[in-house]
Amino acid sequence: MDIPLAPYADLARSYVEGEIEARAFETAFLRLFKTDERLFGPADYEALEELFWAVDSYCADPELRDERDLDEPQLRRYVQDFLDRISA
Repeated sequence: MDIPLAPYADLARSYVEGEIEARAFETAFLRLFKTDERLFGPADYEALEELFWAVDSYCADPELRDERDLDEPQLRRYVQDFLDRISA
């Protein structure tokens, strides 16, 4: 059985479990997201879109980060929320 968000879930778990760093997660996620041409159901699309905006808001450099940007702990919380949401 194909689980639509499995590639995203695997990547998210790797990040949350500390197997990859935030920048590697950001790069891999954006590459996957931008090349994924599949259509998702409304609930999956909403979860994925929310994660996309979190990743897009992530700024690794504290010198460049403003109040609208996410730091690494905030990004990690969004990624964990994504995992919790899709596993519910």
